[in-house]
Amino acid sequence: METVEGLAPDAASVTAARKLARPGPWTATGYDERAVWGLCKGSGARPYQTQVDLSGPAYNCSCPSRKFPCKHALALLLLRARGDVPEGEAPAWVVEWQASRGERIWPFRVLERKDAVVPNGLHERHGVVEVLRRLAREADDEIGRERHARDRVADAAHQIEVLLAGMAPAHAAQHLG
Repeated sequence: METVEGLAPDAASVTAARKLARPGPWTATGYDERAVWGLCKGSGARPYQTQVDLSGPAYNCSCPSRKFPCKHALALLLLRARGDVPEGEAPAWVVEWQASRGERIWPFRVLERKDAVVPNGLHERHGVVEVLRRLAREADDEIGRERHARDRVADAAHQIEVLLAGMAPAHAAQHLG
């Protein structure tokens, strides 16, 4: 538990994650050797798709939070640490995210190997791999922020559609009546 909480960006995230780290708000949770995932009921119409790549770790959640990891990812890891997440087969949305990550980070994975040939003949890695890992995490964070923004726009468009659909009958009755 302390290891998971140590990943939090701040104390408020730990407090919020602890509140969510119960089965109630979660559905479709699971884990395999590569990831842990689940759907968490949030304030929006759709549950947040939350996933953690355990090899990084790397985090992805459809919530609007700008924190990495967000409270949902932390709560999911806390649930897994307590044994409250069943082993299973990753759903398509998790597999797609892992594949997209794999395309971006494969060069960094190659450099992690002990027998890797490092550019410019540097046989000692001098922190190169750590720098590359940090850059991969930062790239994942930026992609996560872009996804959050896209999801927020989609949610706003849906809310506008619902609002307009509710207004249309009243507007028509006003002009026809």
